[in-house]
Amino acid sequence: MLDPLFQIFPEPQVIAVVAPITIICIFLFLYCSGTLKLTYKIKTNYTRKLFHILVFTLAGIIGFFFNFQAVMLYGGITALIVIYVLYLSSGNLLFEGIGREQDEPHRAFYIGVPFITTAIAGLLNNYLFLEFALVGYLVAGWGDAIGEPVGVRFGKHRYKVPSLRNVPCERSLEGSLAILVMSAVGTGVALILIADVSWALLIMAAIISGFATSLVEAVSPHGIDNFTTQVAATGVCFGVVSVF
Repeated sequence: MLDPLFQIFPEPQVIAVVAPITIICIFLFLYCSGTLKLTYKIKTNYTRKLFHILVFTLAGIIGFFFNFQAVMLYGGITALIVIYVLYLSSGNLLFEGIGREQDEPHRAFYIGVPFITTAIAGLLNNYLFLEFALVGYLVAGWGDAIGEPVGVRFGKHRYKVPSLRNVPCERSLEGSLAILVMSAVGTGVALILIADVSWALLIMAAIISGFATSLVEAVSPHGIDNFTTQVAATGVCFGVVSVF
């Protein structure tokens, strides 16, 4: 018998609900991000992270109310839409909302690679940590996402990080602190939804996970932090809850 985790296709009734929701929402998220940038002149650092937060949050909602197969369906449809956006390339509203100018000449690369690493992290977390994968969705979606806009707006103490294609990249201590706080919040919300733990254990796991996520993000190369933060947050939270 095939392990339920590796049953690729969800039930037809789940497909009938998740597929149209995914298509509508992802295009809506892209349209809103692009419109905010091109029409209202909002920086890509903000519009890209808005898309990031919305995509991860919807993944968490689908994972909570349905199952792993539904999340994979969501990820697969989103991947096809992202490929379409990469085909549209620079200048198109859907592309511009998530393609950072500072990633030139590799804007498409830094859209595609983070998405791939995100998917790999989701698969790994679901296999290793089961329902605790929700922690990774919310931490990567809320915690990791908050660092860049906070750093752009308030970052004074900057440090350089490596990148996959030698694109110059800086982060800030202010952004890392924001990641710590929001990662703790994401972990706490996830634990409330998936685990019957005491408030003391919940707070401890949230704080430790927040610290671990911010530290991992601070040293992760530009382009793969969606993977490292998602796995670190989930693994640390699972470990703390299991031990205590």
